[in-house]
Amino acid sequence: PNALGGTWSADDTIAYQPASGEPTLYRVPAAGGQAQPLPLALPDAVSPTYPQFLPDGRRLLVSSATGTYLGSLEEPGARLVMPLRGRAEYAAGFLHYVDGNQLVARAFDTATLTFSGEPRSLVSGVGTGQTFTDSSYSVTATGTALVWDGAAAPLSQPTWFNRSGRLVGTLGAPGEYLSIAASADLGLVALERVDPASKSSWIS
Repeated sequence: PNALGGTWSADDTIAYQPASGEPTLYRVPAAGGQAQPLPLALPDAVSPTYPQFLPDGRRLLVSSATGTYLGSLEEPGARLVMPLRGRAEYAAGFLHYVDGNQLVARAFDTATLTFSGEPRSLVSGVGTGQTFTDSSYSVTATGTALVWDGAAAPLSQPTWFNRSGRLVGTLGAPGEYLSIAASADLGLVALERVDPASKSSWIS
């Protein structure tokens, strides 16, 4: 499975997304046990990814293709925080997210779920891929940010080699490819790639 994020609360509960496309998150005790699905569900059945517990340990932020939402361990549904196609992290009174290639922070009240003031740029040149969640940064509880200055997902060129290692040819154009599979007779090849315009994955 292609797991897409997890978060660990102060009371040793882990919430995580076990695989791409799963309609909800799961919870499991840090000491081990049976994983249980959360009642959290996003509008239009989009998949929640990259959860992060808020300081109260019961509510969590989740990212999706349609925005950043606030959900709960106990309650169904989720509330839209901002229509951001990307990952957001809360720390020290601010919501952090990538705008363009800049990591920005904006004051955010977790009680009222409201913003105040304008976003403040922290650093530019943040590495990003072509999918909506590919932003290479992390923020500690005190607000210190760790940022990768570079491309999160460099372009690649699918290439054929024979058994002796000789270059036979290439497939398609350079791009961000996620996986590749060939038919048994090598007559067909399936390539999963990311479309930079729509930020969607396609198989061709």
